[in-house]
Amino acid sequence: QHVGAIASSTCSIRDTWARVGNTVNQEVEDLDPVPQPCLEAIRREFAGAVPACKTKEAVPEMLQKHGLMAEKTILCSSICSDEINREKSSWCHLTWGENFALGGIAGLPFAGKTGFKAFASHVPDKGGLFLFVASHVGVNQEGVIGKVRRHGQSHDSSSCGAGVAGLAWALEQPEGSVLKPNDDQLDYQMETVKAVLLEHIEEIKESISPQASVARVLYEECISRVKRIVPTDAQYPIAIMGGYQINTDDHLPDYLLVKDFYLLKDGQTKDVKEEFLSLVQETQ
Repeated sequence: QHVGAIASSTCSIRDTWARVGNTVNQEVEDLDPVPQPCLEAIRREFAGAVPACKTKEAVPEMLQKHGLMAEKTILCSSICSDEINREKSSWCHLTWGENFALGGIAGLPFAGKTGFKAFASHVPDKGGLFLFVASHVGVNQEGVIGKVRRHGQSHDSSSCGAGVAGLAWALEQPEGSVLKPNDDQLDYQMETVKAVLLEHIEEIKESISPQASVARVLYEECISRVKRIVPTDAQYPIAIMGGYQINTDDHLPDYLLVKDFYLLKDGQTKDVKEEFLSLVQETQ
């Protein structure tokens, strides 16, 4: 079931694709068709999402078009620690191989400026960086948002677990509550997730699907923080792709909703999202 795992070292995109391509293709072929209730929920709540494996070829092609050569580009992720984000076709365009983990629970970039600085020091000569930033949310075969059937289990569980737990906590707080600082360093990441969701609790409660809204709120916080961490005047090109990872039940293909794709190069920031989505359609 697992086709890749994150490690703390870095690896060029070309090496990643070459080493695991055959295994990945077989894993994707073995997945079952998505049940209609699940597919309808994805289309309703995450319009524009595509099977994550469909972006496998488009990502390196997109990078190469903008001067980030595969053998000279290293990978970094700011996604949730949940292992479901490294299974089957969840984000097959990236994780089959090593990359630098910038994110913690809910995908927030807890490694921060120091973590990114460490990663940036690994850039190959005349090379570049590729960052993948995402929140994640489950959609089970019945179309329930926030639930997913994991490998080896006979019952559904939460996805994103931190988002589901954080929302449940925030809903119990009196109106106008503000999360007080917590000195417990053993759970500071969850305290941050709670604070983010509490700040947006009214808009989440007003949404048709609170769990889908949680994915949106957490992603916006993720990408906002990443933009503040990543320098805009780097001496090397940086590509940033972001969105929602949509986890489905075991043996089903996961989906990806791309919300952002930026290129930082020569002191300029270019939005290439629509160009990338067009490329995805061409390669399907």
